[in-house]
Amino acid sequence: MDKDLLIVGIDPGITTAYAILDIDGNIKALKSSKNLDLSSLLREITDKGKVMIVGTDVKFVPNLIEKFSSKVGAKIIKPNEDMKIGFKTRLTEDYKTRDDHQRDSLAAAIYAYKEIKPLLIKVDRHLKEDGKEHLSNQVKELVLNGLNINEAITLLEKKPEEIKEKKRIKVRIKRRNKIFEENLILMSKNKIL
Repeated sequence: MDKDLLIVGIDPGITTAYAILDIDGNIKALKSSKNLDLSSLLREITDKGKVMIVGTDVKFVPNLIEKFSSKVGAKIIKPNEDMKIGFKTRLTEDYKTRDDHQRDSLAAAIYAYKEIKPLLIKVDRHLKEDGKEHLSNQVKELVLNGLNINEAITLLEKKPEEIKEKKRIKVRIKRRNKIFEENLILMSKNKIL
């Protein structure tokens, strides 16, 4: 069975918190603790599924989130400006959180989900029109990794020997995207310096 696709919001600090949403935006887990380091986060979160997106509530991505994202091969979604407390409270008002850290991580996850939701709806609509709803999670995974919907469907319908070549291309695309993101981060750090 395929792993669930996850959207994770992380709020690092002395008390670190994470929120896990499934690909449909439903909460799967919400936790805050002073004992959450990178290895704990990786173990606890990846046990629940495959992380596709990592969200943060701040403009400059914290180091812990960069490392986590790099380890799981997920894309980072961040706001253009740090989220204000009122905005985070409105995003999470329908959910029960134990503390501000859980609220912040949940707000980051919900924000990330809302950013990709139009794409997910487009995938579902396209698959419904083609009568291929059974491919939904697989197509969403490929689309979130950079393929367009038609390429993803074609790839999933090919024979295994045809897929091997596409996997090499996908790895190259992932590397190129990661290098591009790292370059942007370094350029912004250089501007600050």
